Amino acid sequence: MPAPPPSPASWSAPEWPPRGESDGFLVVRRIDYLAESAWARAHAAERPPAVALTHAQVLAHYRGFDGDPWPPRLGGAPVPLVDGLAPLAAYEAVAAYAVGTPAAPWCDLLYLQRSDPAAPPPPLPAGFVHLGYDCGYYTWEYALFSCLLHEVIYGVRPELRTFAAALNAHLLMPTLAAAEALRAVREPLRVAGVPGVETSGAHSGYYTIVPIYGTTTRA
Repeated sequence: MPAPPPSPASWSAPEWPPRGESDGFLVVRRIDYLAESAWARAHAAERPPAVALTHAQVLAHYRGFDGDPWPPRLGGAPVPLVDGLAPLAAYEAVAAYAVGTPAAPWCDLLYLQRSDPAAPPPPLPAGFVHLGYDCGYYTWEYALFSCLLHEVIYGVRPELRTFAAALNAHLLMPTLAAAEALRAVREPLRVAGVPGVETSGAHSGYYTIVPIYGTTTRA
């Protein structure tokens, strides 16, 4: 894990460890793992998508929090972040960043509601709708993992891959109940340390259900 970059002197130091409980905007670049990861290319035959989509289609459809957060543009995020997210009041700056980064064609601008997945969202920008629920952890921009992307869609455990049938058009869980059902099956596997379930790192025991909001199509 890379060390976080130094913050401008006007920014307050981030809390450590990050709580991962705040809500806010995220700009995330979609990673083409087959193009960018030698490991992914070497193991592609072992991890075909569990959905009836090509790899390119998965890349285009998935709208969760996994990927490369805050891709470079003049040094990264345009505003101070709290647990890796920009506050609601910073939308205009974040939106300008999202279209201005060189990675814009491969980016999503999303709103993550981590504080309470069952609560209604705050007033969001025009065009933002509920896209579904991602599962895993996004504690800040240097610690994130989507169970849906890596253990369901591209997973190796049949018990988890079967949940691909429940995913919606954005490759997210459509309901809280569906996300909780995945948790109930995954947690015993994680505790047992079975291969194919994320168990490494300080955040491996986290399983959060995160409502994802954004526009219905990628800008």
